[in-house]
Amino acid sequence: MADEAQRDMGKVIREWGQFAIVLFATISAFYQFIYKERIVPSRRPPVLTIQATLEAVGRKGPLVLVRARVRVANQSDVKVWVPALWYNIVAYRAGDETLSDSTFAPFVRQMIANKGEAASRYSPPASMQVVAVWHLSTTYFWYQPKDESTNETLFYVPADRFDAVMMQAQMVMTKNGGAIDSLEFATQSSGEIEPKLLVPGSKGGKTEALDDQNPRHRRWAEENGVAHNSTVATLSLLPAAK
Repeated sequence: MADEAQRDMGKVIREWGQFAIVLFATISAFYQFIYKERIVPSRRPPVLTIQATLEAVGRKGPLVLVRARVRVANQSDVKVWVPALWYNIVAYRAGDETLSDSTFAPFVRQMIANKGEAASRYSPPASMQVVAVWHLSTTYFWYQPKDESTNETLFYVPADRFDAVMMQAQMVMTKNGGAIDSLEFATQSSGEIEPKLLVPGSKGGKTEALDDQNPRHRRWAEENGVAHNSTVATLSLLPAAK
């Protein structure tokens, strides 16, 4: 009887041991292929890098031929949609006026009131003009993990009228390709372009333009992994310093 009981106990132990091995393998597989490969990436925010460059590649009289280049790369492990990718390029000429202590502070206050970002005592802008714009023509563009792209355009700018050109390249990205109902590009009076993202309205109502100040819109953006990225590049048109 004792031998039979020991055999039964051994059998129970072996069965429980096999069950434990199977359970461990199942948990390990779930962690590796479901949680680690799908659930964890799905919770990460979309991450795309954007780089912009401006390069003088030729000259025709006073006109400088400039090449604008935008490179986007997906360094993450999830698919990322890019409903909007665009840039604006502005030519700038500094004035010869030097602002005194009595005029510089009011100049800065006016800049802040106009929602500007920078002011300079010795080179207040004399003129600024949009000289080139570009945008991706489709809203259904995406980057698989490790994908990258480069877009280039050429344009002329008169070097006898401006000191430098400045480009701001921007993009909107999301992990949910169907989140944004549609997108429209608006043109400002200066000629700059900017996208208007249309998102679902309240309680299934009419679509609304995305507003960062709207709490409901911010929650929607967080839930759908909507993010924004930008970068800048500058090219001097002045003769190289000796």
